[in-house]
Amino acid sequence: MIRKHREPKLAPIEMCPPIREAPAETDLRGISRAADCCLTTVILRVDWDIKLKWLVFGLAELCRQSDSKNDGRWRLEGRMTSGVTDVEHDSPYVVRLPLIGLQLDGLAVCYHTTHFVAWVDPNDPTGFHVPGPGYDPTKHKNAVLCKAKSCREESPKGHILVPPGFYVPPFDPELYRLVRGKQVEIQIGPVFKGEEEE
Repeated sequence: MIRKHREPKLAPIEMCPPIREAPAETDLRGISRAADCCLTTVILRVDWDIKLKWLVFGLAELCRQSDSKNDGRWRLEGRMTSGVTDVEHDSPYVVRLPLIGLQLDGLAVCYHTTHFVAWVDPNDPTGFHVPGPGYDPTKHKNAVLCKAKSCREESPKGHILVPPGFYVPPFDPELYRLVRGKQVEIQIGPVFKGEEEE
């Protein structure tokens, strides 16, 4: 009796879906408040197990959206450095990111850093004010020094007034399309002076 050689049956090759487009990393530490002592990092889950560092800035606030009625809508905010205002003398924002489902990550606090998980609100384009790389309204051609007498008494050189329309970063529909509904990890912690950054 002659046995025929049989090819082993292999499991079908699983095709992973292609990696989706991803936004560029945006470092706002140069224009954000208290970046010398506080570091906020937003990591975006692009696809499956692929994560990338998306936003980096200084001091952050996590607050319930004023009209949320405790329905799980939050906002991650960071303001511009001191000495910069809008024409109303309010402190402008470097980022305002609408979130849903905010929760503490499994580790919660690790090495002096608090970890949160949330999702970019897919139904709030009007609340999405996140800039791309290179954003700096203080260098805009219409940014000016404040000439108000009361401001000059406090700061003889004056302070910068960002142009109208830059109280928050302008809405970027393409960036919103890339990140809406995606999971983000938010890490907020201190900056240890004299230590090299990773």
